[in-house]
Amino acid sequence: METVVYGRAKQGRQGEDVCAIIVPDMEQLVVECQIDSENPNLETIHSIIDSEVKRLNSEVADHKRVNTFEVQLEELEKTSTKKVKRFIYK
Repeated sequence: METVVYGRAKQGRQGEDVCAIIVPDMEQLVVECQIDSENPNLETIHSIIDSEVKRLNSEVADHKRVNTFEVQLEELEKTSTKKVKRFIYK
């Protein structure tokens, strides 16, 4: 449903890792993956998203690949103009 992507400094090395916080579209997961909408299993959702991230990573350059991600079921925090407050998620 929504995602925020950011860079995190690599530990002990130069550069940044590409990280993401992903809020899945639960309605879509219920329909396509038979996820229980009343009691969603976060591990199952994480594995579904992990396989999709791996598939998409194989199609982009190394420096654009998402290294780590978190799955969050609540919407990302937004400003009054409905933009994600990116500074919160670094």
